[in-house]
Amino acid sequence: MRREMMNKKQMIDELSRQFPREVECEYFVNKLFEIIKENLKKGEKVVISGFGTFKVVEHMPAVRRNPRTNEKITVGPLKKIRFKPSKTLFGK
Repeated sequence: MRREMMNKKQMIDELSRQFPREVECEYFVNKLFEIIKENLKKGEKVVISGFGTFKVVEHMPAVRRNPRTNEKITVGPLKKIRFKPSKTLFGK
């Protein structure tokens, strides 16, 4: 089964069907993503009630092996963004 996705442009198009000015919808979506991004960069959680929580998770450095050369290399620390959906998002 192929999973569908919605990109930023499609999100703007969907909003502009419900609100008259596409330019304002585009501004809103861009500003929303900018606010989320800036808060994550500061290390803060972003909680959207009824939707979910975005947070940055830091992984400790780890020793990995290059499969071609068998050389050991140290990787990290890595920062990744995690999203945990709200329990009410899917009606649970």
